[in-house]
Amino acid sequence: HPGLSTKNEVTEFSGRGVGTDAIKRVIEELGGNIRVFSEKGKGTKIVFELPLSVALTTVFHVKMNNINYAIPMDYVIETGKIDKSEIKTAYHKPFVRMRGELILLLFEPVLLGREEIDKDEICFVIVQVQDKKVGLVVDEFVGQLDAVQKPLSGVFKNHPFLSGTSLLGNGDVLFIIDIKKLIR
Repeated sequence: HPGLSTKNEVTEFSGRGVGTDAIKRVIEELGGNIRVFSEKGKGTKIVFELPLSVALTTVFHVKMNNINYAIPMDYVIETGKIDKSEIKTAYHKPFVRMRGELILLLFEPVLLGREEIDKDEICFVIVQVQDKKVGLVVDEFVGQLDAVQKPLSGVFKNHPFLSGTSLLGNGDVLFIIDIKKLIR
C-alpha cells in the first residue's frame, strides 16, 4: 500500500513508503499478480506472477517525430550519422556506402516528421533480417534499455509494423517496431 514502509528510518533512497506500491501497480497493469506469504517467526515470501504474453527484451530506443520507438537489439547491427550529401541514389532509392557495402536507407514518412527528413545530418540504425541490411533513418538516438513488451491489442492488434508497447520510467509509451514487417 502507498505510504507503508518496513524501514525504521527514512533515508534519501528508502523508507518513504513509495516504490513497492508502484511495482504492484505496474505488475497488475500487465495482467500479473503479487502474492505474499508470511509466517510468524519464519519470514515472508513474495511471488511475482507475470503472464506469458509479457516479454522482457533488450531494445535500442530512438525518437522519430517526437515519438518514442524501440528496435529489438537482436536486429541492430550498428548506428551511424552522415551528412546528407553522402547519400547516393540507385534505382531511385537512397543508399549510403559503409565499408565498401551499399546500405539501403529507409526513410519511413509515417514515422518521421517532414522537417526531420530535410536535416543536413542524417541518423540511422542499421538493422539486419536474415541476409538483408537496411539503414532505418531516425531523428534521434536515445540508447539501449530493457523493456517489458506488452503485445498489441484492440485496433492496434494487426498494426503493419509495430509488435508491442512498453512504458518508459517517465510514463511515456514506447512503441516497439517489428523490424521483419517494416523491411518487408
